[in-house]
Order: sequence, then structure tokens, then C-alpha cells
Amino acid sequence: MIGAREQCKWAWRPISWSARLGKLAMVVLVLGGGLAGALYFLEGNAGSLPAGSFAGAVSADELEWQGQELHQPVFWAGAISGMSYELARARGKITVRYVRQGSNVGRSVPTLTVATYPMARAFAATRAMGRLAGAKAIHLAGAGIAVTDRGRNVYLAYPGWPVRVKVSGSSPALAYRLVAGGRLQPLPGSPTPTRPTVVAVGLKGLKQIASSLARPIYWAGPRAGVTYELTRLGDGRIYLRYMPPGVAARSSRSVLTISTLPLRHAFAITRAGGKSTRAKMLALPRGGIATVAPTDESVYLAYPGSNYQAEVSAPSAGAAARLASSGHIVPVR
Repeated sequence: MIGAREQCKWAWRPISWSARLGKLAMVVLVLGGGLAGALYFLEGNAGSLPAGSFAGAVSADELEWQGQELHQPVFWAGAISGMSYELARARGKITVRYVRQGSNVGRSVPTLTVATYPMARAFAATRAMGRLAGAKAIHLAGAGIAVTDRGRNVYLAYPGWPVRVKVSGSSPALAYRLVAGGRLQPLPGSPTPTRPTVVAVGLKGLKQIASSLARPIYWAGPRAGVTYELTRLGDGRIYLRYMPPGVAARSSRSVLTISTLPLRHAFAITRAGGKSTRAKMLALPRGGIATVAPTDESVYLAYPGSNYQAEVSAPSAGAAARLASSGHIVPVR
């Protein structure tokens, strides 16, 4: 969204980690780390982990229990056979480390690391990463996006979530395979924004939903054979994806997506974005305008008097601009 500020709707609460040391030390003992393992943890000796962090070996069930205690979102890749789990925290970043069973707590090289850390405008920043040379974008269910760098890391973020997740694997393919397969999820019980509502409907169902809302849903008109996937977030954003025949709903495949974004003074903000350096502004029918950023595959458009901005994203270069300039991006009627 050009010129709009993404606001965090969560209240981040400080955590008294010292109050939980006893519980985590008991976890180490129960899992076979022994007295030495518990003392190692209580002394704060976390091996290569940064100062001010904690580390402890936990089972999958105990990891889920910790998700309710941390008071901020924490992602993981689910339980994996033959793996033990370590939980670490340092300066707001919470990391789940997957190590082979029987490894030393806090010292072994992990097979997989999933780090969740606070980041303002995480979704916009991650999407921008996908436009860099050598990067590859993965579209996730729930309107999320993941980007691979040229190493072993994958970064992912979701609209409205003030965190980014970094997934690092022991091989370049491991992190990509897990993220693309939809394995990265918040720990059960860890706080999240209102979970998105996702439905897949036909043309009739889409029009019924649109008519029931006191607000617009922008689209590019009907297309033969497609399924319309609607994702609605708690902050009012709605994403409409055109799923071709044979492509299941919630697929990570890149498809034509029309987003409707609540934004006060949408027309003025979109016009201001078009006046920025190297951006291109298009005149639309009925007095509307569209802005195309030079490095962005998306086009943003708005109409006078509306408090909604539409975003058009297409898998092929130039397709979004052609659609927007055609005047076919209108509310569903």
C-alpha cells in the first residue's frame, strides 16, 4: 500500500523470564538433560547464543505449552520425527531450533532454525525483498508471502502481522520445501491477529458475499472456469484470488489477486504516491487514478471520495498495469 502506515493492533507485553526459569529447568531435567543440563541452563551459559538469551530443550508438547506463555507470536515447522527442540530468546527474537535427538542442549548445530522477530511493516518489507535480483517469492495461504535469498534462508510475513520469520535449513532445499509446503505455522496457543477467514466460491457465491457487505470488494470481472478465493483479515483487508481450474484454494501458486484495502483519503494518498520519484500515474475512467511503482509488480488505484484503495497483483510483468488502465477493476456488483 503506497503511503499508508500499517498499524500494529497488538499490545506487546513484557515477560518476566526469571519467573519461568524453574519451569524450564524442570523441562531439561525431565527430558534427560540431567542435573548438569539444568545447571548449565540456570547459569545462563547458552553456548553460541547471544547474551541475554535463554535456551532449553523441550518436547513438541512442551513447546506448544510455551507458545501460550510467550505472549507474542512464535512460528515453528511442526513436529519432525527424530528431532529434539530447543527454545531460545534474545532481544525480542524467539527461535525454535531443531536438533537431532541426543544432541547437547544449546551447543549442537541445528538441522533447522525458525526465528520469529518483531518488525514494523514486515509484510511490505518482505514483499520488496522478492523483487531483488536472485530472490524468489512464494505466495502463501492467508495472503502471506515468503522470499528465498540466494543462501539457505527463507523469510516470510503476513499482512497485519508485525513480525517476520526467518527459516534456515542445513541445506538450501530444506527451508524452501517446508515453507512452500505450508509447514510454517504459529505455535498452538501463541497470540496472533484475528485469523483470516478464507473461502472459495463460484461467481454466484462471490456476488452474494459482496452484496452482504456494506463496503466494496474490487475485482477484475468474471472469468470462465476459475474459483474465487476470498481472504478477509481482521483489519478489514480483503484479498480476492483468481484460482485457475485444477488449482486448489489456499495454493501457494502466484495468481491474479485483487486486494481491497481500507484507507482514509485513499485517492489523495494514491495520487501522492504517483508523484514520487520514478513512479508512473495512470488516469482511469470515472476520475480514478492508478500508481505503478517502478520496481513493483503491483498497481494501486483509487477513486475520488472513496476510503478504499485497490491493489492489483499479477504473475506476469505488465499484466497488472494493463488491467488497471483498462478500467475493469471495479467493485463486485
